[in-house]
Amino acid sequence: MDYYFNNNGEPFTANAVTGDDAVAKGEAVKKTGIADVESWRLSLDSDGNVVVFGGAKNETDAQAQQETDRIAQIATDKATADALAGE
Repeated sequence: MDYYFNNNGEPFTANAVTGDDAVAKGEAVKKTGIADVESWRLSLDSDGNVVVFGGAKNETDAQAQQETDRIAQIATDKATADALAGE
């Protein structure tokens, strides 16, 4: 699958017409050979390589991992806020 990413490395579109137009304007980059996964799982790393959130996990397991990561981040943010409030 081909996919287009904006200049921030976020998924933009899988539509070839829209994506090629954005590439021509310098607003996107095209990557080929992308795994057939939901676009929310796609991003580019700082070297321009495609990263698939959850790796080879299926969609359900990737969503569960996203929720687990979200809850962990909330706990980390709360601990940081509590530590700053105690200073």
